[in-house]
Parts: sequence; structure tokens; C-alpha cells
Amino acid sequence: MYLQKLTLLLSLLLITGLLQAQTRQQAVTDSLARKAREILAEAEAALGSDSTIALIDSLLAAPATDLSKKSQLALRTSYNSNITSAGRPFEVGKYGLSGGATYYHRSGLFADLSGYYSQQYDPDYFLTMTSVGYMYTRHKRWSLIGEYTRYFYNLSGSSTYVAYNNNFTVTAFAEIKKLNFRLDYSFYFGDKQAHRLMPGIFLNIQKRNWHKITRISILPSFYVLAGTEQVTTQVPLAKTILGMIFRQRHGLPLFETQTHTVYGIMNYSLSLPILVTVRNWTFNTSYTYNIPKALPGETLTTTDGGFLSLSITRFISMR
Repeated sequence: MYLQKLTLLLSLLLITGLLQAQTRQQAVTDSLARKAREILAEAEAALGSDSTIALIDSLLAAPATDLSKKSQLALRTSYNSNITSAGRPFEVGKYGLSGGATYYHRSGLFADLSGYYSQQYDPDYFLTMTSVGYMYTRHKRWSLIGEYTRYFYNLSGSSTYVAYNNNFTVTAFAEIKKLNFRLDYSFYFGDKQAHRLMPGIFLNIQKRNWHKITRISILPSFYVLAGTEQVTTQVPLAKTILGMIFRQRHGLPLFETQTHTVYGIMNYSLSLPILVTVRNWTFNTSYTYNIPKALPGETLTTTDGGFLSLSITRFISMR
């Protein structure tokens, strides 16, 4: 009897140890998943909604307002006061820098090369992005953009697994006087797949030819970000302690890994971009306030917060 009790106690201790190890392993898995989402969202922030609006607005404000007659080269640099993850600020006080060049051909084709620096990652220069796409802006009331982006990461360490290194995005704009509507669909793929859908609405308030300023644009905006994520969980195969003891004694696994896709609202954002165009230069100042929402089964460790973005773009007209 004593030997049976001792055996039972040792089995319980062993199972407890296995459960703790499994919990630690799940925590590591969750950490890697969050890290992958953070890196993806950093790229999303780099592609941000304001930057696309600013590019279209600046192209239309450039000296060659008829984009079918002249091509444009845009050189830009930008600063973010805080790093965000799918609208979730995850490192307060950590800033990001980026620089890039976009060539827009008068046919509507464009190509972009961008680089990103962030204090969040090691090394600090963590991402290079190349994009090709087509921008249709010839209609007075609506425009359409299709774009493919490839991400080249410069990351080190075991916790820097990147699930997505490709992206295809379609963006549609519709204009009704000063009121504008926007809808983005993005498909991320690589080792895993993810979908993003972002509808938005913004006002386009303009003042032209004021002193030496070619144009001032104020674009108060509201966006909703929805998306999918693949969630991995460890599910126990035994429902009782005795069942766990039986499986442990016979060398059977205690858990199975299940992966499923969840979908939901990820973030609400309010932003106020102010664009000032002086001849071939555009200066963009934008404040964005994010209200993050957890996906089903997701635990958020961040709260609502905002950040400031600054960018300077130089346009060069080309034949």
C-alpha cells in the first residue's frame, strides 16, 4: 500500500512537472507568435494609411498635375515617435525612422524601395521593402492602387521568427466632394497566411496658393482594422488526473497541438494628417490615436495610445 501511494505521488509530481514545462513551452510559443505579429505590424505601420494618402495627394499637387504626361520620382524620409503593432503601441518611447524612394511612371506603374530603422529590434536597421504596383488616378472621383511588396528582414536571435515576407494589397478610394472613402485589402503570405481589411473615411480640407505655400491639406481620418491570425494551442488529451497518469505510464502524449484561424476587429484609429506642399516639397505631420482590440483568444498587454509621425518628400519631375 505504501509503495502504491509513493508511486502515485511520484506520478502526480511528474505530471505536475510536465504541465509546468508544457505551460512554459506554450508561453514561448505565444511569445514567438506575438513577436511575429509585431514584426508584421511594424511593416503595416511602415505602409501606413496616411503615407498612401499623402503620396496620392502630393502627386496630384506636384508641378505635373496631369500624371499621364510626366513621371515623378519621390524621395522621402520619415519619423515615428512610437512603435506600433497592428495599432497596439508595444514599446513606449521607442521611435522608428524610415527612408525611401518611389518612382511613378506616367502610365500608372510605380516601384518603391524603402528601409526601416527601429529601436525595438536588434540590429536597429531591421527591414528593407521593395514594392511594385499600378496606380490608377485618372478618374475624377475615384482611384485604385494594386501593389505587391516583398520584405527583406535583417534580424538575429531565436525569437525573431518571421511568418510573413510577402504582401499583396489593393486599395480603393472614392471621393464625394470633401468626403473620401477608402478600403484596403491585404493578403500576407510566407510560412503562414494572414488577411487584413481596413475600411476608412476621411475629409480632405484644402487651401491653395496661400503666400508661398502651394497647398495645405488637412485630412482628419477614421479607420477600422480587421484581420485574421493563426492561433496555436496545446490541448490536453486526458480529462482527468487518472487519465493523465495512465497516458504517462504508457508513454503516451499528454497534449496535442491544434492550430485554428481567428478573425475579428484588431484596431480603431483616429488620425489627423496635415500636408504642406511648397513647390516640389511636401511636409507631412500626422498624429494617430489607436484603440486596440483583442482577437478571440488573444490577450492584450497594451492600452490605447497615440504617436506622432513626421515626413518630408521631395518630388522630381521626369520625362
